Amino acid sequence: MKQSVEKKVKGPLVAGTLSETKAATTSWANQPSSELLEKMMKGQAVARHASLVKILENKLAIGKRKIKDAEKALADVQEKLKPADLPNDLETLTDEKRFLFRKIGLSMKTYSLIVRRVQPKEEGGNGRDGKGKVPVFFL
Repeated sequence: MKQSVEKKVKGPLVAGTLSETKAATTSWANQPSSELLEKMMKGQAVARHASLVKILENKLAIGKRKIKDAEKALADVQEKLKPADLPNDLETLTDEKRFLFRKIGLSMKTYSLIVRRVQPKEEGGNGRDGKGKVPVFFL
């Protein structure tokens, strides 16, 4: 009587060519059970979910840091935008007004003509004002 001996392959199969090795591996190698496949798929889904959670936590931390920096910058800007206290004496010139008036004054001509009203000789006048004086020009 012939007895059939069944052996489970625990190690890699050895065959002569690549095609023989593939055929032997697909036919006789230990195939994972459906329970093991399901467990592996669940583990992969959990790992993918954990990776996404970690990425989102990092993005949230970056966003919170940017908000904190923006609030700090906004506080600095608002502090600098507060109007300065008005001086007690409102008739004093500020530096800006003083600069403006100086600039206007420097751009003006350096002389001004002041003339008394004279009746011209053509109209019967003597070229002098009514008091007999010659008009004076100031430069």
